[in-house]
Amino acid sequence: MRKSVRSLALAVVGVILIASCVAGQGRALVPDSRLWSIIAAGVLMAALAIVSAMRDHHVASAYRTESDGPATTPGPDLGNPAQGRSSSASRSARRAAARAQPSRRDPSSLRIGWALVASFVAFAALAPGHLGVYAGARGDGSVLSMAQSGRQVDSLPPGADGPLAELTLTAYSRLALSGDGAALRERTILLTGFVLPGDSPTSWFLTRLSGSAGAADARPVRVEVRSAAPMAAGTWVGVTGTWPGSRGGTADAPLAVIDATMVTPVVEPGQPYENARS
Repeated sequence: MRKSVRSLALAVVGVILIASCVAGQGRALVPDSRLWSIIAAGVLMAALAIVSAMRDHHVASAYRTESDGPATTPGPDLGNPAQGRSSSASRSARRAAARAQPSRRDPSSLRIGWALVASFVAFAALAPGHLGVYAGARGDGSVLSMAQSGRQVDSLPPGADGPLAELTLTAYSRLALSGDGAALRERTILLTGFVLPGDSPTSWFLTRLSGSAGAADARPVRVEVRSAAPMAAGTWVGVTGTWPGSRGGTADAPLAVIDATMVTPVVEPGQPYENARS
């Protein structure tokens, strides 16, 4: 019985891992590039549980066959009824003794196993939400304070060619703050993020959390939006505009700026975190 419970617990954990990644809950903790490895781990755990359950069933069937089958010792003398009754009684006694044998199950190990299952069930049912306005307001919001931001960036990332360049806030900020920003001149830019109010009623920032490991190391990246009225804090919007050729923020924590020509509410993307390496 203990082995059956162990296999069941392993299968439940594997299925929950797969389901949480497929349903998008895993994106709150890890980037998309790591989801496949978690799904593979869940598939492996479920497969091991199936193999273990099949092996335990085979061993149990073999044991029952051996216990209920004919004895390996020389059979009773058919001419001696007393000996036949004695052999039958001995087999019945062995089966009764096996049933009466106390279970070797360790209650503490079972409790630990079910506690592990319960934690994964709780994660699936109460998965943490994505970081939002509170996390976006932490720090200075400048890419110059982030790792790997000291490199020179002077060209648009692959796939951003055309009259409308859709960029991440991280890529746009690096282009605007590095070099002379020639790649952004006379270009229409589309940025997506959530609204973070500024110091005055008319100032606000387009914000996104950026990191290389999802929520684990996410830090806010902010772009100052000009020429557009702010929406409610936390609203996800797409901002279309141009680079004005100037900086915002402070001398120690400069921010990129965009002159907005259109601000449109959008649905929160499935992966709200940007990759800091983009």
